[in-house]
Amino acid sequence: GKPSSVPFPAPRKLGKDILWGEGLDDEEYARKFLKEFEADIGKPVVFKDKAGAPVIISEDLFKTAGGGWKITRDKKRFKYLGLLAKAIKEPDEIWHVWEDYPPGRITLRRKYLARFDVDGEDTPAFAVFDTGKDGWSGITAFQPDKENYLKKQRAGALVYRRTK
Repeated sequence: GKPSSVPFPAPRKLGKDILWGEGLDDEEYARKFLKEFEADIGKPVVFKDKAGAPVIISEDLFKTAGGGWKITRDKKRFKYLGLLAKAIKEPDEIWHVWEDYPPGRITLRRKYLARFDVDGEDTPAFAVFDTGKDGWSGITAFQPDKENYLKKQRAGALVYRRTK
């Protein structure tokens, strides 16, 4: 479908301290992120999101299909993990969209979109959860380089929109 033309809620202002520093390894970053949801590696939690849906928060958000970590592989990803936790907890919008992924398998995806103003810089955040046999589980979370990326994700059914 065509992306929504409804304007995004205005970005929320955050200080630079929302960005995480360097020096941890992938597992430590994952633990720090999971702690935001009172989860841990090997101890996923079911988190109720703003639309009231239970989603599974686990380290799978930061692992490749092969099971390896993908946090420090992408040089900037670790910086935005605190922001991504906030995007899942307090998104601007949550969308449901059917996607052909993996190819040949139609999957219902739940997309969390948020825009923040981090110390004067527009900083989008994005997380995707897939529906599977155990419910909603995280596929990926990252900070897109371009806001256009976020705009393209605004398709399907809008299930939640922040109003203040």
